[in-house]
This record gives sequence, C-alpha cells and structure tokens, in this order.
Amino acid sequence: MTHASLYSWAALLLIVVSTLCSCNRTVVGGTLAPEIYATDSITGRYDFGIEMGKTAQGGIMMARSTNNGVRLVATSYFGLSLFDLTLSPEGYKLNNCIDFLDKPQIWQLLYNDFSLLFLPQYAEKISKDKQGNIVMKGGKGIALGKITYNPQSQETKIKHKWIGMKITLKPIETKQTTE
Repeated sequence: MTHASLYSWAALLLIVVSTLCSCNRTVVGGTLAPEIYATDSITGRYDFGIEMGKTAQGGIMMARSTNNGVRLVATSYFGLSLFDLTLSPEGYKLNNCIDFLDKPQIWQLLYNDFSLLFLPQYAEKISKDKQGNIVMKGGKGIALGKITYNPQSQETKIKHKWIGMKITLKPIETKQTTE
C-alpha cells in the first residue's frame, strides 16, 4: 500500500468514528418529540420524587428557560438542595448535586430523560399505551429507560429498572388570586 492510500483509509476511519460518536440518539421514523413541559416565559414548579436503590427523596423542582436551554433546580421539602442542572441541546452543566447522585453516568441518563421532557429532541420510540399515556423509550442495555406521561393528570414517571432509579414529576398548579 502506498502512503496516499493509507492516509485515505485513516481519513475514512476518522470520518466514520466521528460520525458515530456525534450521534446522540437513533431516530426511528424521524419522530420529533415536542417538549412535554414547555418553559418559554414561565417558571415551572413540579412535585418531584426520586428513588435510587434504598435512597428516596421528595421535593420541589423548578424549571426556567435560559438563553439556549432550561435550568432545573430541585430541593427537598425542607430546603436541602438536591441538584442544580442546566440543560441545552449541546449538553448539560451540573452546577450542584447531592452525594448519592454525584456520578457522571447518572447525569448522562438524567440529561437524556430531562431533555426529552423540557427540550424538543428526537426520541427513539414514542407510542401510546392502552390508557392513553405517552410512552417514550430511550437508551440501550443498562441505560434503557422508560418515560410515561399521563396527559390527564400531567404526571410523568421515569423508570430505569436495571439501575433501580425512579423519578416522578407532577406540575404544581398555581392558584390565581382575584381582588
């Protein structure tokens, strides 16, 4: 083989590897999933619960639009900060988190899950179950997750059964006061 053919094979391999690494999700049928919880001009407030192994924590999560994404802040009902996360289509920035969630693999999963809920993204599989819930599945192997959204109650359940993580979100309705 000549040097020119070696360089062309190396360039081809580099292009293939960079293309494979840049794809975040596989698009099945080209389905563009709209964000379930839009945060255009409001601060969304949600009842939030997370279970992981033997640890469970409940609280309130707030979501607010930023320049190119969404900032999520979750606290327990007693004021303990659970996490502070900024999502954008390019990735996430973890500003703060509690010890039991302080693992990069968990945040990659949560980024994938929360971006499906708060940012318009391509979903791998979107369907409806018998009860009319919207079901989205994503990830492969141990990262396989299932997001179930009930349009009537507006409750979302995220479940990663292989790692034992469950998350529930439900919008908190604000009461309008009239004077």
